Amino acid sequence: MGLELVLGVLVGRWRDDPGAPSGRGRQHPGIAAGPLRAAQGCERSELPTVLPGNGHGSGQATPERQGIHVDGDGAVAERPLEGDAHPAVGGEGDVLGGGKTMGIYGYGRIGRVVAGYAEAFGMKVAIGGREASLARARADGRHAPASRAAFFESCDVNSPHVRLVEATRGMVTAADLARMKPTALLVNTSRAGLIAPEALARGLSAGRPGMAAVDVFEDEPLVDTRHPLLAMDNVVCTPHIGYVTTDEYGLQFAEIFDQITAYAAGTPINVVNPDALQVARARA
Repeated sequence: MGLELVLGVLVGRWRDDPGAPSGRGRQHPGIAAGPLRAAQGCERSELPTVLPGNGHGSGQATPERQGIHVDGDGAVAERPLEGDAHPAVGGEGDVLGGGKTMGIYGYGRIGRVVAGYAEAFGMKVAIGGREASLARARADGRHAPASRAAFFESCDVNSPHVRLVEATRGMVTAADLARMKPTALLVNTSRAGLIAPEALARGLSAGRPGMAAVDVFEDEPLVDTRHPLLAMDNVVCTPHIGYVTTDEYGLQFAEIFDQITAYAAGTPINVVNPDALQVARARA
């Protein structure tokens, strides 16, 4: 579901591990707690892992300017950043809590859970999306801004949680991103296709939003090291691992078995191409 990544990006940094070997690897600015295993996985697959900074490096290494060093064996240690490397997102509390607003685009099963987590950390919650989502949110007493523009303008963190179908493909546009704050963070653990093609990379280059955490891509697995998001120091990229939880696997396998047994019984469920069934029955 991507909840670990959402929370990990928001919560803060790893503590020092002075006993970890230095080894070979890369220094990455400002990794947050959740994506640790993702950084290790990318390193082992020889894919660059790009982690967020705020774009205002002072050139001095301080306790607040820490990076994560991942060696070839996956060992991790926190190291001071040097030169013009970007600092961490700002440390604990700079993005999370403190009255900041978590925007959730789409209010279904996952959106509800993310809203509850955000509130637990002291964040305000704003819901955006289609009218059905807004109606569900209002019924739960959630705040829905008066307009689409107000939703994107008001959020400090914005995360879409919508199924990818033709009606939702490209639903987050370049104009939407341009309305976001230059300090805002966009988190996408749903589907890359929800955001208009190339809009996120261009928006990040233009400074709106200021940061992004991305677990999903148009082409997966992502093996193109020239992908623009991988070259940005204000982006966390992870290889679509947000769904890897025991609960989510349990749900997926239960649904798979239900569909197999229903098909075997002659009463298929969750069919997305019913015309194919008509053809199959005609041939029987």
